[in-house]
Amino acid sequence: MTNTKKDMADIDIGIQAIERNKAAIEECNVCIGGLSKLTGFRGEEAAFLQGQINAYKNILKILEEVS
Repeated sequence: MTNTKKDMADIDIGIQAIERNKAAIEECNVCIGGLSKLTGFRGEEAAFLQGQINAYKNILKILEEVS
């Protein structure tokens, strides 16, 4: 493989990674939005729901730092 072909392959891999990262960010935002709309929970259920939201927010933070 020539250097040019290798460079093009590397660029293609980078573009694919960026696209996957953007899709993951969108998915996190959708999940956070959906979970945030759930109301009326108390106690353990509310804590679990908040834990899920916090987990998605933490993942989102990491993804946004990478992009």
